[in-house]
Amino acid sequence: MEDEIAWWNKAVECGWLVDTKQSRARARSEVVLDSAKQSFNSRGYEKTRIEQIAATANCSVGSIYQRFPDKKSILCVLQLRQYYSNERGLDRLSEVHASRLTTDDILYRYIIRTAEHMRTHTKIRRAFIDFSITDKTALSVKEHHAAYMGDRLTDFLVNRREIDDSAISRVQGMMISKIVMGTLDNLFADTAADTDSINVVLTLRDMILAYIRQKRL
Repeated sequence: MEDEIAWWNKAVECGWLVDTKQSRARARSEVVLDSAKQSFNSRGYEKTRIEQIAATANCSVGSIYQRFPDKKSILCVLQLRQYYSNERGLDRLSEVHASRLTTDDILYRYIIRTAEHMRTHTKIRRAFIDFSITDKTALSVKEHHAAYMGDRLTDFLVNRREIDDSAISRVQGMMISKIVMGTLDNLFADTAADTDSINVVLTLRDMILAYIRQKRL
């Protein structure tokens, strides 16, 4: 529940979502978001019309505009919601499994979760990134997410004594996070690509482990 409130409040703060205190109205907004997600993933952002989202959500176009200023706002809220899901997923992975899984296992799970997001949200993510080039708010949200993921990954590696807790290590953690995101982004650039993602994930994990353990010697 706290995660839901967090991304909702951030979306309102960014001006992408009209706030409401009624749980029923919030639930209807989530239905619109889920319908838009389906439409964006199937048709692409540019080819999707508000009327199509409304039809899938079984609501009027006017009711959508009561909740979201425009189609770009819906796109941004969808990506923001996914960012928060990614962040909480990494938090839980680091905290819940830290005592009983090896560094190798947790890094694998981190990368495979990221890969799954990339694979299933390609069109939404790419449309949001394009939008962030010219929109400062979207750019700020994107950069905050990248920094959060890099910091949490660094914290995990520091706690495992894989790297030192230093300014240089923080840069290394951010670099590793960006390598993961960039590699997987290129891997799933073509949503129709038939790629052996498991082998890619394993290779990526092993490269990261080799890098940080070589630096430690």
